[in-house]
Amino acid sequence: MNGVRIQKTGAPDVIAANDGRLTLSVPIQIKRRSGRKLVTLPNGESGQPRPWDVAATPMQLALARGHRWLAMLESGEAKSITELAAREKIDNSYMCRMLNLTTLAPDIVAAILDETLPPHVTVHELAISPPVLWEEQRERIGDRPFLSANARRDTAASRKAVRETCSPVSCGPSAVCTSSSPKPPTSC
Repeated sequence: MNGVRIQKTGAPDVIAANDGRLTLSVPIQIKRRSGRKLVTLPNGESGQPRPWDVAATPMQLALARGHRWLAMLESGEAKSITELAAREKIDNSYMCRMLNLTTLAPDIVAAILDETLPPHVTVHELAISPPVLWEEQRERIGDRPFLSANARRDTAASRKAVRETCSPVSCGPSAVCTSSSPKPPTSC
């Protein structure tokens, strides 16, 4: 027999006992899906899973590992990446890639946690030599619908601030400004 199946047919029923107790009988159907039990209502709908019943995605797990290992390094619990990798029984390069995830832009991290990152983006793409500048990280991902309206507005404002501050008028005709910081550069 595969899985657990509980079925009750018929309409909901209320049964009154002599002592004043009521028993409510509700038709439900329980199906096992991916190792979890799912309650199916009589009309075929299923209830939303509780947040603690939902498993984390591989990308969320990688991000969590990176932050956990970074905290261990920063707290002095481990003296080096090599020592920590040996303790965790993993390869140094894998640990370094997961630590790279801790430098991602906040909106990219939010997209990972909310599962709104474009489907073509993989852990490998994010973890291998991520650009230092957040704007370049966003450009590397390419598709930008996951960005919130606030993030798009902040990005546009930072570009405008850089253009206004670092123009040929203020820095000379051959000025090339590569800053993507919202703060104006001190010099070009």
